[in-house]
Amino acid sequence: MGVLKRCRMHCYVHEPEARETAEREGITRSAAAVRLALERHRGAFFVIGNAPTALMELLRHGEASDSVVIGVPPIGFVGAAQAKDALARSGLTYLTVPGHRGGGSPMASSILNTIGGMA
Repeated sequence: MGVLKRCRMHCYVHEPEARETAEREGITRSAAAVRLALERHRGAFFVIGNAPTALMELLRHGEASDSVVIGVPPIGFVGAAQAKDALARSGLTYLTVPGHRGGGSPMASSILNTIGGMA
């Protein structure tokens, strides 16, 4: 796994702070988790496989300007195609599957594992 052995991975969706922020602000836990990650990890490598709201939240914040993003929310999820299109226009370093084609957590993890194996 090369480079992935040297990385620390975090998922903040189940953190109490993410849940509290989501309830207080009326946003999804995925979006709240992105906020939490941005506070704690500038310049992070974000992997978003299932939550268009998380991807849109990431794109709303200037703190993400030095981040790398794998953003592949799946077809059929409300806002998935729009979120991927916004990512493509964002100026961030990214990888996505355009429009209404493919996506989801299995694809996101496969991309990450492939990139990790190349480095």
